[in-house]
Amino acid sequence: MFYAISKKYNDVVCASNVTDLNDTFLCLNSQCKAEYFIKGINSERKAHFCHKHSTPHIQGCPYDMGLTKYLNNDDIVKSSLQDIYAHIRKPIKKAPTIHVNKQPKQNASRKTYINTTKDLFYFCTTNSLDTIYENKTTINDIIVDSRNICSKGLFKGFSGLRLVVGYTIKYDFPKRFILLKTEAVTKYGKTIDLYSTIYMETNQIKEIKDYLFGTFGTFTGYPVAVLGKWSNSRLFNIECTINEPTNVIYKFANDIDKR
Repeated sequence: MFYAISKKYNDVVCASNVTDLNDTFLCLNSQCKAEYFIKGINSERKAHFCHKHSTPHIQGCPYDMGLTKYLNNDDIVKSSLQDIYAHIRKPIKKAPTIHVNKQPKQNASRKTYINTTKDLFYFCTTNSLDTIYENKTTINDIIVDSRNICSKGLFKGFSGLRLVVGYTIKYDFPKRFILLKTEAVTKYGKTIDLYSTIYMETNQIKEIKDYLFGTFGTFTGYPVAVLGKWSNSRLFNIECTINEPTNVIYKFANDIDKR
């Protein structure tokens, strides 16, 4: 992880910008009690956060990053954002046949394919916001979460295809939507909120509700990631309509029942 919440400053910090090593660093998920320590300071490796084994992530935390295969490198094959949204999968190239009289190359690299919304989510949360995804598009241009809603006025609302990470507030069966909130604290200590309304079929709302109640005993306050074509309905509010259920992620890496 490259980002965490500074307990001292009550703000999201990037590992490479940390100056006070005595600070306590917390998970970006407000429902999670995991704490981090920092590694890679004054070394060849990029500074990053590792969670303390004494304070593990809660079940279902989207920032429980045991997924090093998503760290950006030449072995990652990325589908375009539009293809992921439309579920057009990038074909996986088969490895060449190895003849009996030839030995396979040692340490042959294995490709990681970013084909699904969940793949995209893990890539965006594993790497820093300035990481290039494709062409000149960075992660900062794709994801909207507590790390970047203060920048460029995103908290006021925006339009277009983005991956939004928020926390559940309520669901409404008659109007067929769930409501999320993405929260951050400005450098001046002011809390700002972006509200996301996601319209979807009633059976999908029920599936999400039943899962959260069955797993956590409540609906409110749990992370959901949505890849959608958003419109800025009013100040501090965005909305989208989901036609493909797998563009909504509510089960994460350490869930027992993985989606």
